[in-house]
Amino acid sequence: MTSHGNSYTHDTMSKHVVSEKMDYDYMKPRELCYHTDEIVPDISLPDFIASSLQIIEQTIVEKNLIFRRASIADIEQLFAFIKTRYPLDIAEEISTYDIYRFITFGHGLVVQTQQGNIVACLFEVGYDTIDRTSYTLRLAVDPVLSGLNIGQALIEYSCLLAMKRGSKVKRGLLDLENFPSAHILINKVGWIAEDFYPNLAPLGTCFTICLPLHKRGFLQNRVNISALPHYISHKKENKDYVVAPAHSIEYIHQAYKENFRVIAYIKKGILNNHDNFFLVPASTLYS
Repeated sequence: MTSHGNSYTHDTMSKHVVSEKMDYDYMKPRELCYHTDEIVPDISLPDFIASSLQIIEQTIVEKNLIFRRASIADIEQLFAFIKTRYPLDIAEEISTYDIYRFITFGHGLVVQTQQGNIVACLFEVGYDTIDRTSYTLRLAVDPVLSGLNIGQALIEYSCLLAMKRGSKVKRGLLDLENFPSAHILINKVGWIAEDFYPNLAPLGTCFTICLPLHKRGFLQNRVNISALPHYISHKKENKDYVVAPAHSIEYIHQAYKENFRVIAYIKKGILNNHDNFFLVPASTLYS
C-alpha cells in the first residue's frame, strides 16, 4: 500500500464513510494468535459461560477487591468516577440518566476497594438488531490498579454476560489514539476494528470494533505479538499485511479503502520507534 500523504483533504475524509458493514464472525490468522485447549465438544455454551464468569469473579476477589453488578444507588458515584478517568467534555457526553439506562436495561460492572471506593467500571447496553449487538461503553480503571488486568477482566465478563443473554456480537467505539484500550481490546481480548472513521463528528477519529460472541471467537482471537516477526517474514507487505503508523489518519484511511482491517496494535519498539496498527485483508478474516 502506498501512503497518500496530503492527498486527502480534511473535508474529503469527513464525508467518507468506510465501506459497507462486514460480517462480524471473523477469525484472525491462526499463526498470530494464542490457542487454548479450553474448548472441548462436550462443554455446552451455558457451562462454558458459567465457569468462565466464576473464574473472573474469583480472580478479581483474590486481589482483595469487591466485584459486583452496578445498581441504581451507584449512579452518582459512578458519574463522579468517570469524570476522573475521562476528559470532562467526553465524560459528560454520558449523563446520569444514561447510566440509569445502562444499568437497568443492560449491565454495569463495578470494582471497589474494601473501603467502598469505586476503582473500575464498565457499562453495556443491548440492541434489538439482527445480530443482537451488545455495545460496550465507558471502561474506566483507576491507575492504582495498573498491572492487575482489571480492564481486560471487565471486558471479558461483559462479553460473557452478553453471550449468556443471546447477543451474537460485541461492539464499541475506539478512539484512534487510545492505545492502552487498543492493547487490551484488540490484542488481549481479540476484537478487530471493522470500520474506520477519519472524522466521525463530533466524536473525532475512531474505529468501530467488534468481537464475535461464541467460544472460538472469545478464546482464539487473542494476539501473540511475539509471533509477528515470523508471520511477516513469509508474507508480502502491502499484499498480505500492512503496518500502519498509528498516528497517520491518511495511511490508515487508505488501508481501509483497500479493504484491510486492523487486527493488532503494535507498541513502539517492537517493529520500529513508533506505535503501529497491524492490518490484514478482510478476505482472510472470513475465509
